[in-house]
Amino acid sequence: MFKTRQNLLSVLRPLCILLRITGFALFSQTTIKNDSKISYFTVFNCVTYIFHIVYIGYAVVNTATKFTSAPDTLRLVYALVFLVNAFALIGTNIIWDKYKNDKFLQLLKQFYNFDKKLQRNNIFLDYEKLRSRSAAVLIIEATIYAYFNTDTAYQFWKMGIKPTTIFLDFIYYGGLHAMQVTMTGKCFTLFAIIENIFDRLSFTMKTDEASPDMVRNIRHLYHETYELVVQVNEVIAFQLVVPFCVTFIMVVFHIYYQIVDSSLQESVTVLVWLSTILLKIVVVIVQIHGALTSADKIKCAAIKLALRKDRALRKEVNILSLQLLHERITISGANFFSINISLIGDFFGKGIEYLLILYQSYE
Repeated sequence: MFKTRQNLLSVLRPLCILLRITGFALFSQTTIKNDSKISYFTVFNCVTYIFHIVYIGYAVVNTATKFTSAPDTLRLVYALVFLVNAFALIGTNIIWDKYKNDKFLQLLKQFYNFDKKLQRNNIFLDYEKLRSRSAAVLIIEATIYAYFNTDTAYQFWKMGIKPTTIFLDFIYYGGLHAMQVTMTGKCFTLFAIIENIFDRLSFTMKTDEASPDMVRNIRHLYHETYELVVQVNEVIAFQLVVPFCVTFIMVVFHIYYQIVDSSLQESVTVLVWLSTILLKIVVVIVQIHGALTSADKIKCAAIKLALRKDRALRKEVNILSLQLLHERITISGANFFSINISLIGDFFGKGIEYLLILYQSYE
C-alpha cells in the first residue's frame, strides 16, 4: 500500500518551497536530511536580509502615513488596528522567525529522523495524502490573496493613485498575505503529520498481532511523538497566537468598518478576503483538533488490548495507559489559551458580541 522509497521530505516540500521563496526559511530542503547547519551569509540569504529590511522600512512609512492622514476617528482606529496587525505579522515572520530559524530546522530534522524510525518499524505515513492536502491549502489561500491584491491594485488605479504607489502597496500587501499563508502552512502541515502519526500508531495497536514487544515499541514511539508535539507547540507558538488573536481582532473591526462605510458594503472582493481569513482560522483549529482526536484513539486501542488474557501484554498496556495519562497531548497558543474545537465557537461568539457593541456605539 505504501512505497518505502517515499519519506517525509515529499510532504514538507510544498511548505519548504514557500518558506524558501519568501525568505522566511534560511535553509533549503536538502539541509533537513543531512547534518549541515544554516549558512546565514549565503548570497540568497544576504539578498533576503536586504529585502526584508527595506520591506520593514516601507511598512513603517505606509502605516505611519495611514495613521497620520486618517480624516476621522473611525479611520484613525482602523489605521491603528491595521498597524498592530501588520507589525505582529512582520515581527513574527521576519524578525522572530529569523531568530528561531535554527530551532525550526532542528524541528524538521526531528520529524524527518522520526519518520525514518517509523519506517524501520514498518509504519508508513500517508505521504501522498499529506502532501496533497498541504499543497491544496497553501495554493487555495495564496490564490485568493493574489486575487484580492490584484483587485485592490486595480481599484487604486481607477482612483488615480500613482503607479509607483500602487506597485509598492501591491508588494507590501502581498508580503503580509505571504506571511499569513506561511503561518497557515506551518500549522496545518505539521499538525497533519502529527495526526497521521497517531493514526498509524493506533492502527498498529488494533492488529491481531499485538504482543508485549509491540506495545512496548508503541510506548517508545508515542513518547517521541509527544516530544515532537511539545517542540512544535514551542517553535510555532506565535504562529498560533497572531492569527487567533491579532488578525481576528482586525477582521472583526474590518467587518464593522464595512458595515458603517457604504462604499465598502457591495465589495465582493473584501468579503472574499474576510471569509478566507476566518476560514483559515477554522481550518487550522480543525486540523489541531484532528491531531488531538487521533491521539485519543491510542487510548481506545489500549483499553481493548487490556481486555486480553495475556498477562505480559496487559502489563505493557497498563504501563502505556499510565504513560498516556502523564503525557496527555495538549496544544496552546504560547500558553495564553488552549486550542481545541470549542475555540471556534468561542471566537465567533466573541466576534459577534464585539460587533454588536461596536455597532450600538456607532448608532
